Order: sequence, then structure tokens, then C-alpha cells
Amino acid sequence: MNVSELSIKRPVLMIMLTVAMMIFGFVSLPRLAIDLMPELNFPVAVVVTSVDGASPSEVEKLVTKPIENALGTVSNLDSIQSVSIEGASQVILMFNWGTDLDMATLDMREKVDQVRGALPDSARAPRVLRIDPNSMPIITFAVTGDEDVNRLKDLSEDLIQSRLERIDGVASASISGGQSRVVDVVVDPAKLSAYGLSLDQISQALSVGNLSGSAGSVREGDEKMSIRVQGEFLNVEQIAMTPISVGNGGSIRLSDIAQVSDTREPVSQISYVNGKPSLGISIIKASGGNTIEVADQVKAEMEKIKADLPENMEVVMTMDNSTYIKDSIFTTAEHALLGGGIGMILLFFFLGSLQSMLVAVIVLPVSIVATFLLMYMTGQTINLISLSGLTLGLGSLIDFAVVMLENIFRKREEGKGMMAAALEGSKEVGTAVMASALAQICVFLPIALTEGIAAELFGPLALTVVYSHIAALVFSLLLVPMLSSRILKKIPNHGDHENYRGINPVIWFNIGFKKLERAYHRLLKWSLRKRKTVMAASVILMISSLALTPMIGAEFIPAMDEGQVNVSIKMPNGTVLAETEKVTKQVEEIVNTIPEKDIVSTSVGSSGSPLASTLSSHMGSVTLILVDVTERQRSSNDIAMDLREKLKSIPGPEITVSASQGMSTGSPIQVNLSGDDLEVLRDISAIIKGEIETVPGTANVATSLESSLQEFEVKVDAEKASIYGLTTGQILSSVRTTFQGQTVTKYRTGDDEIDVKLKLPEEYQEDINYLNNLRISTPTGAQVALSSVATISKVDIPMAINRTNLTRQVNITSDLAGRDLNSVSTEIQAKLSNLNLPDGYKLDFGGQSEDMAESFASLGLAVLLSVVLLYMVMAAQFESLYSPFIIMFSVPPTITGVLIGLLVTGTAISVSVFIGYILLIGLVVNNAIVLIDYVNQLRAKGWEMNEAILHAGPIRLRPILMTTLTTILAIGPLAFAGGSGTETQAPMAIAVIFGLSFSTLITLVLVPVVASWFHDIGRKRKEKRLKKKQKKIVPAIES
Repeated sequence: MNVSELSIKRPVLMIMLTVAMMIFGFVSLPRLAIDLMPELNFPVAVVVTSVDGASPSEVEKLVTKPIENALGTVSNLDSIQSVSIEGASQVILMFNWGTDLDMATLDMREKVDQVRGALPDSARAPRVLRIDPNSMPIITFAVTGDEDVNRLKDLSEDLIQSRLERIDGVASASISGGQSRVVDVVVDPAKLSAYGLSLDQISQALSVGNLSGSAGSVREGDEKMSIRVQGEFLNVEQIAMTPISVGNGGSIRLSDIAQVSDTREPVSQISYVNGKPSLGISIIKASGGNTIEVADQVKAEMEKIKADLPENMEVVMTMDNSTYIKDSIFTTAEHALLGGGIGMILLFFFLGSLQSMLVAVIVLPVSIVATFLLMYMTGQTINLISLSGLTLGLGSLIDFAVVMLENIFRKREEGKGMMAAALEGSKEVGTAVMASALAQICVFLPIALTEGIAAELFGPLALTVVYSHIAALVFSLLLVPMLSSRILKKIPNHGDHENYRGINPVIWFNIGFKKLERAYHRLLKWSLRKRKTVMAASVILMISSLALTPMIGAEFIPAMDEGQVNVSIKMPNGTVLAETEKVTKQVEEIVNTIPEKDIVSTSVGSSGSPLASTLSSHMGSVTLILVDVTERQRSSNDIAMDLREKLKSIPGPEITVSASQGMSTGSPIQVNLSGDDLEVLRDISAIIKGEIETVPGTANVATSLESSLQEFEVKVDAEKASIYGLTTGQILSSVRTTFQGQTVTKYRTGDDEIDVKLKLPEEYQEDINYLNNLRISTPTGAQVALSSVATISKVDIPMAINRTNLTRQVNITSDLAGRDLNSVSTEIQAKLSNLNLPDGYKLDFGGQSEDMAESFASLGLAVLLSVVLLYMVMAAQFESLYSPFIIMFSVPPTITGVLIGLLVTGTAISVSVFIGYILLIGLVVNNAIVLIDYVNQLRAKGWEMNEAILHAGPIRLRPILMTTLTTILAIGPLAFAGGSGTETQAPMAIAVIFGLSFSTLITLVLVPVVASWFHDIGRKRKEKRLKKKQKKIVPAIES
């Protein structure tokens, strides 16, 4: 008893199984996390080390190189990169895909601990961190108001931050902007000199005067009480009253020689939103959280918080990823529903019966709900990629039911009863349906063997397709025969209606289809007579289409329009904040003229990088948030190109304009230049930059070896210093306190710890003469000029030193403007191939062009494996090597359809197209399987080959066209309807639609011709072998 027979005889069991599955599916659906992309696990870890006051060259020599050498022996390492900047080292380790990062980071910590003792004392403990692309902010808010920004910061910390961080699913709510509170102790150098004091004595007095701690215990009666000495500063006035010993045995107050004030850190960053000063609040979700759910909770809580805020305080949402995710998911769901609806209407026209249509259609929602259940059980998320897989497979989910139903339907038309038709019809096409389903499932298995970003992104899509097809196959076998045996009581007459004059569209459709069947029969007859012509035409068409490839272009992953344009402003190094602000304001004014603008947020300077608090007062940025994609005509890329032209009118700064493109894996174009000498690297990188700028379609060309920074180098003469009893440490301390200020202790107030900073008056920083004439107190109380113990000179230092695989490297990067990635990178490679590099210097290419090449090679292998696996599965299913070989001839014509489709729609070849093509391979063999399976059945009954083909072709035309058209129409909205998030899905859908259309048209003629041709070849060989045997037999008889 097969599965279909069981379902017909046990209908209640089938219904209960289906209902149980639907209940579990609906329970699991709300629990599935929703995100834009699958959770990405990049095998990248980083070692970050802060080094107080060290230049990039010193950081490279003393910290980066020892750490690199130690980490070079870590297992599964792919490449090692490093960045040495002023005051910080960053060593980045790229591991092979599939590496267990938890074990790798443990190994890294062990290696770093081994060299910890060899690092300089000024280096803080190295931190080993994992790079997590999922820990990006999902929502950002801007806080504005009439109050001072620092007051806004205090209010935000008290009223907003803590409440948002209490929300389940929120990892952190971080506040950026504002100035930290600080206690400045500004010493008067003249008074310091008059009392014969040094800065070290002041620092020591503040440190020892701000202590508290445990001092043992004492017995009181039967109890032992601990003793605590409390001497910490209680207020700023107490700091000013700190006693300082002077030479004659007396003491003075700190306030006698210094001004103590409770103030704020100097402004290092200014932020504006829509022209108002603001603070930023970034919300990061916990790993594995549902982005939409967390964002909705945050927004709901923020509405409650707004009610408790002062009247003049306003909170504006500047970025909300959940809106784009919601729009993208809902757009895809809408397209799926629309496509499914069109497919159902088409089925009704083909079958001409509402009951028949319902039998086929009922499999669709059941299969989708079952897919969600399987996704939940295997820890998948609902995202743009997995939903694309479900939508692309939508047409083929109905296919299995349609093929089975159409055959049962035909048996009913032949006059068989409901039970007999269901049993016989399902049994007849059971093998074909199983082979079709297994074909579509097995083509996605090789994606599991791919590596890199393509595997991370499209692995979930492959799983979704496999799950949905397993569900569709099971429920087609269980439900369609059972329902057909119960509800197909009446069947419409699809006979000849040539004299029909009514207005029933279904009858007119079937009249047209009967004509099409007859026309196909005539075409098939002609093709079997002109087999060489048909095969030659197919080969010529395929070769001609391959010549279109250079005209199509290629890219890595299609850019997504997230509705955000970023403008980066870079002034000459050392530019003060006020000057950078003026230029940023000019840029902001031009950005405000863009008609599609929604929110404009501006940031000048920086509050310090995660690595080190490096000053960047010469940097600024303007972020333009655009209105919804449905409310504007231009894409964010078009707007970025327009802005780029408008901002050329501002002289001086280096301005970079780029559109936020969602899934980014680095710059589209990246040229890596390796060598040892920084000056040679600088010269060659400038030449390469110039060459790249001449290539049309490049924009924002930049080099990582920024222009050098000038600094004053104070070189201590140890011999002269020792004469005065001074050490290098004392000289460094004096210079640092004078020109930067030095944190000498902490002042606690409530929950906060405030730095107490010892410094000299600010006018000392305004004139170079103060540096030359700086007086340093010696241990004897004498004052010595800095120039007496050190030489002061101006030197050039690089801003950052990059290294890759233990060699210095410069990265020259570029964005794209109006051209595809492949053509631009090919042209750049051709230009740079003529470059003669000195010995020891080499070029290679990275960025998206490298990712594209790797992914294309990986997916190309997956396509070949899919074809091989497909043949093997069908051979096993048919228990024949011959039939699957004939069926495989339906695959090559797909290339013609896909390439023509891409050219007509202006779509570039991308990773998405490859995934669409893999799905297409599984779909196209369906038609050939349905046709060849029936031909084999007729041949088994004794029919001659050509007769079997001419009989099977028109009969199988209906299920072939039904499945093909329902698939094409079901995914049509995905290819052409537009909307949020369709950029990655459209290329997949276009590949499937055009490939399936062309393949079906050619397969209906080519596969029968190939089958007939190979049959004749086989027959002729048999005849030859028979003649040879007869020749051997005749002499034997005669003798």
C-alpha cells in the first residue's frame, strides 16, 4: 500500500495529521525572530591595545609587531591585519569560515598573555574582542531642547537610558555627545616657582589627600567592629583646601597657588539634528532578539518616557531599522499573496472547476505553515533571504499538487469513478512527482558546501526551499488523492466547444487551449522529422546568448535602497573644531535643499574612537534620512550622485558622499599595495589613486595612508638631565601637565567618579615659545628651561600604519557611480597591470571584487554539483541511466533565457542570480520529468517511440503549462513590483522567470527530439549487433 492509497482509505487520519501540524505551525510562527538578513557569523576577532602617548611608528614597533608575531601561530588563521594609530594598536585576525570563534579567541588570549610582559609599561592590557556584525544599532534617537546639551545629557541618563535598558531584548542604550564633568586644578606657574614647588609635589599632595580604606578592627564588648579611615574629598571646596608642604616646614592651601573649578571637558564633538544641538541615543538589541519586537517595545516605552520629560525637551527618532525590515518583509509577503492569487486564478481557468482548484490550492497554506514549523525547530529566522526562498518556491509548491490533480482529473474525464480515478491517477504520476520534488530539494544541497559570505547569506534560503518542498511533497501525496476521492463529484466538460457562442471565459480559455494542443501536436510532428535542424538551432541560440555576457555586467550583491545618504567631510589635519563646524554648516545647507529629505543630522569632530580618544576636530559628517521609497522618484544612489556634484562648489575640504546600502562587505573596489618603506608606499599609492580616478564609474577614491601629521618632538638629553637631577619621566610629566593636563585622582559624588585634572593655564597651549621656555622644577627647587635638557624639532609622522600578513600595506579604495562592479574592476586591473613596481612591493585586489570572485567560483561549483546530483537522484528514482540523461537536456536552454532576461531588464549578474539559477535547475527538469515519465509508461505498454511522444506531448502540455505559468505568475510581483527590500530578490525572480519561460518553450520541442534521436541511435546499434550475431550463426549452421 503506497502513501496515496493510505490517504484515500484513512481520510480522518490525514485530516487529523494536517490539523495537528497547522496548530503547531501557528503556535511557532509568532516565536520566529524577524530580521532583515540572516544572523551573520563572520570569523573575525581583534586585539585592541591602548598605548598612552605613543606615535603610530612606536605603537607599530613596540606593540603591534610583538602581538602579530605571537598570534601568527593561531590555528585556522586565514590572514592577519593591523592598524597602528596614535595611542592605540588594533590587530585583526580573519579565520577560515566555519572556525569555532570561542575556541579561537581562547587560543588568542593565551598567545597575547605570553607577550604581555614584553609590551611597554605605557601599554594597557590588550583586549581580545569578537567582531559581531549583528550588534549594530537598530534604532537611534536624537535628544534636543532649550537646555544646555550637558543638562540634556544628565536628564537623558536619569530619565531615558535606564528605562530603555530595562526592556527585554535591549543589550544597551548608549548616549553620545555632551561633555563629561571634570574638576580642573589650574596652577599659577609664577606662584609655583615662588614657593619652590614642582608639579609632582602638587600631584602627590592631591593623591595622598584623597584616600579612604579599611584599617583593621577593634573589640567593643562582645562584638568586633571594623575600622575605616575616611579621607576622600566630599566637595570641590575641600579639594581647594588640600594642604601642600613647602620648604620651610610650613604648608599652604592648594587654592593659594591654583584655581580649582568644577567644570566640563573641552568640546570635542558637536551634534545637530534639523539644525538644533542634540545628543544621540543608540539602541543595540541582544543577540538572537526579534528586531521588530524589540523596536516596537522601545518605541512604545519612548512614548511613555516623553510624557515625563520637561516641556522644552524633545526626542526625535533619526534611524529605525525595524521600519525598513517591516516594509521589506511585508512587501515580500504582499508579493507572495498577489502571486499566489494570480496562480490560483490561472489554475481555475485550466481546470474549469472550483473544487479542483481548492484541492490544489489547499496544499499551499498547509505547506507554508509546515515550513514555518520546521524553521522554528531548526532555529532559523524570518528574514528577507529566507522569505525570498519561500516566495520563489511558491509556484513549485503548487506544482506537485497540480501534476497529481491534473492526472486524477483526466482519469475522471475518461469516465472512472472518484475512488478509482484518485487511486489510479495518483499512482500513475507518483514517481514523477517524487522525482520532481527530490530534484528541487537536491539542487540546494551543494549550497551547504559553499564558503564565505554567500554560504552565510544563502544557507538559510536553501534550508527554507528544502523545508517548503518537503512539506509540499508530503501534503500533495497525503491530501490531494484523499480530497479528490471525496469532493471531485462533478467535472466540467473540456471537450470540443467549437460552436460555443456564450460568454463563459473558462470555456473560451479551454477552446484556445485545445487549439494550442493541436498546434503543438503539429509542431512536434515537424520537429521529429527535422531533428537536426531543431538541435542545431538550440545550440546556435545558446552560443549566441553566451556572447551577451560582457554586455550584462556583474556585481557582488545588489545594493539595497535603505533611504540614507552619508556625507563625510575631512579638513586638513590639525584644523580646529570651529573651522570644521563652519564648513560642515555649508554642507548642511546644501543637503537641506534635497527635496526628498526627511531628517538631517550633523556631527562635527569626535568624542573618541573605541580604540583610543584620538582628536579628530578636522572631521565632520552629515547624515540625510530620506522619505519612504514609495514617496520619491529617485533612488538614494541617484541622490548621492546629485549631492556629489552640488558639493563640488565648496573649496578646501575632502568631501565623500555615499548611499547606505544595507549589506556591505567593504568598498566595491580595493587595491592592496604591500611593501616596507612608508615613503615609497605613499608615492606608489598616489600614482595608483590617480590611475583609478581616470576610470569612468569610480567615486570617492581614497588611500589608507593619509597625509602625514606634523608634531613637535622633544628629545631628552639624558646626560644633561642627570646633571640637574631630572629623569625622562619627570620631564614628560611636566610637559604633559602643561599642554594636556594630567588626571591625578578621582572625586566621587554619588554614583559618579569625576576626574581631577592638574594643568597649567590654557594660554600656554597657544604659543610655541611657551614650549621652548617651559621651566621644569628640579629636586633642589631650581627652575630649568626645557631647551636646556632636550632638543625640540618638528617632524612628520603618519596618521596610521596598516599591515597585512606581517607586511606594511596601503589600501586604495573606491565606490561606484553608474557602472557595474565587474567592468570597473576589469578596467582598473588592465590599467594597473602596466605598472612597474620596485622589488619587494606587490599589488593585489580585495574588497567586494574579491568577495564577488570567490562567491562566483564557489556558487559556480555549486551549480555544477547541483546538475550532477540531480542526474544521480533521477537515475536512482527511475532505476535508469538513459531517461535522466534525456531529461538533463532541458537544463542548457535555461542559460539563454536567463542571459536574455538580465539584458532586457538591465540587471547585472550577481550572487542573487546564481541562487535563482540553482532553483531554476530544479524547476526546469520538472517539465521534462512529467513528459518523459509518461512516454516511458506508453513505451512499456508497447507503443512505438515517435507515436508515444506524439501522444504524450499534447496530453502532458496541460500540466506542464499549468505548473510553469503558475510559477512564473506567482513570482512575477517579486521581479517587477518594486518596493522596500526587493533589490536582492528581483534578480533571483528574473533569472527564474526568463530561464523557465525559454526552457519550457525549447524543452517541449528539444527533449522529445533528443529522446527520439537517442532511441534511433540505440535501435541502430542493436540492429548492428544483431546482424553481427546472425553472420556468426550462419557459417556455423553451414558447417
